[in-house]
Amino acid sequence: MATSSLSLAFFMSSIISTRIHSFRTDHNSIHVKKKQAYPLLRNGGASASCMVLPMTTMNSQTSQTISSTSCGDTLTEREELNPILDIFDGRLIHDRRIYRQKVTIRSFDIGPDLKLSPRALMNHLQDTTLNHLRKIGILEYGFGLTAEMVKNSLIWVVSTAQIVVDCYPAWTDVVQVDTWMYPAGKNSYGRDWLIRDDRTGQILIRATSAQLMMNKKTRKLSRYTEEIREEFAPFILMDNPIMEKDSRRIPSCTADTAVCIRSGLSPGWNDMDVNQHVSNAKYVDWILEGTPHSLMEHHELSAMTLEYRKECDGESVLQSMSRVARNDTIAKDMVELDHLLHLEKGSVIMKGRTLWRLKDVKDRKTKSQTQTH
Repeated sequence: MATSSLSLAFFMSSIISTRIHSFRTDHNSIHVKKKQAYPLLRNGGASASCMVLPMTTMNSQTSQTISSTSCGDTLTEREELNPILDIFDGRLIHDRRIYRQKVTIRSFDIGPDLKLSPRALMNHLQDTTLNHLRKIGILEYGFGLTAEMVKNSLIWVVSTAQIVVDCYPAWTDVVQVDTWMYPAGKNSYGRDWLIRDDRTGQILIRATSAQLMMNKKTRKLSRYTEEIREEFAPFILMDNPIMEKDSRRIPSCTADTAVCIRSGLSPGWNDMDVNQHVSNAKYVDWILEGTPHSLMEHHELSAMTLEYRKECDGESVLQSMSRVARNDTIAKDMVELDHLLHLEKGSVIMKGRTLWRLKDVKDRKTKSQTQTH
């Protein structure tokens, strides 16, 4: 019996060893095939095909920058040899100052109309930001942090964000996301995103934000040190924001002027990020919770301006409300709302402004058919 057990153990050990060797062989062959399928360009080489896309909806300088980087660009030896850096299929272009990544719209990214949801959009903006920082090596020191930021217990926080959606990508669509950083004053950096249809080059979404530094321990804003600026200097694109800032003041919303009020909102454990504050996507969820559902039934979000005022933690209880804004410059079939998100005890967490356009008839039919099945 003991001899049989030893024989069986030796037999199983041989199988496991063979499979491990086979896996290693297969893994190596897959890695080699990947290099052949996606050849890396060196010495400034350009891809065989290149399409320069018109960028008439942005400022001219940004248009020239993005259009001139539509071709393949050189990848460094470090990027070639590190397989972890290839899993997101992103690359650096324009002298390593712009990050480009393709994203497929998955089933969990869409809403009832089968199009990209606002929450999923916010998640993709955050994800491509971190992938950009990872690609330039900053993620080695922390979750999107530089060595100096870690040394001084500093983290990123978003102070303002502005998003314009010309057309929502739908389920299974593939989009191309470009993102970059630019100087925005003494104590902030700006970050822009440009999302285009990967097949046609059509501009779908533009977004811009201002990012500040906050001390992780004291939770107070901090200034950028010269050492931190030097760390980011090689990757900053000296350019203007992708679109003009909506500088209109967002008036406060009150219970008397609100058309919709939602109370008792609170974050769950899964809404907290690695810095122990509520994720940006959750704030958008709360803004939409305070939006009349009758409006969202027939309209889609076309633009959004967010002003983050204060943090909230896992035990916060909030109220979201919205009011119809007076804006004579928009089309008659569009609706603009002012939003207020505050603690039920009073402190303002965020103010926002949203612009809604009438949905296409086919989109409303798609949602109706989805709900009946």
